[in-house]
Amino acid sequence: MARWLAKGGTGHLLLVSRSGARAAGADELRTELRELGAAVTIAACDAADPDRLRDVIGALPGEQPLTAVVHAAGVLDDGTLDSLTPARTAACLRAKLTAAHALHEATAGHDLAAFVVFSSLMGVVGNAGQAGYTAANAALEAFVAGRRAEGLPGTAIAWGRGPRARACCARTWSAACATGACPPWPRRRPSPRSAGRSPRTTASSSSPTPTGGASPTRRVRAPPPC
Repeated sequence: MARWLAKGGTGHLLLVSRSGARAAGADELRTELRELGAAVTIAACDAADPDRLRDVIGALPGEQPLTAVVHAAGVLDDGTLDSLTPARTAACLRAKLTAAHALHEATAGHDLAAFVVFSSLMGVVGNAGQAGYTAANAALEAFVAGRRAEGLPGTAIAWGRGPRARACCARTWSAACATGACPPWPRRRPSPRSAGRSPRTTASSSSPTPTGGASPTRRVRAPPPC
């Protein structure tokens, strides 16, 4: 996702994960993104920790405001229904729903163009042995629907299984955006307070691997399968 955004002309990426710059491959990713023309900041933060998340977002300089969020975290704890416990289900919910709610609260008052979450087709059709993961994704999509009902930006992308399914999902999203059915990152005019500023965004991940998010200044195609 970070590479796709950088290739699309994003000026700055703030990559957030629990391990931050210590994550395997973080240095290489930073170098690659810079070569694509994006400035990069990597921060260590569990997005489900509201206090730490507010600190990270609050550290953004005024001349580079937060303009979009991409939440791509997820945790799997597979098992048959009779083996599930509240703690196992909570782990799945924390990565998806708790982190999304923390991002929702931490970004209140910011002029966001997009609030994008990565969900899964499993939240719709379910899957054997993934009751906790299914519930977490269904709850995440319901949360995004609540944001939209409040007039806030919100887009949930439900990825399918396997490269072909993901490619189909990406093409469907792109076609829907082209017809105006789901405009997650609409073209917009800068507000007086943000005129002349460089766009800066944040993304979150509760997994050790950094993920990226940003706000392109123009409509762009859906990301390739990841």
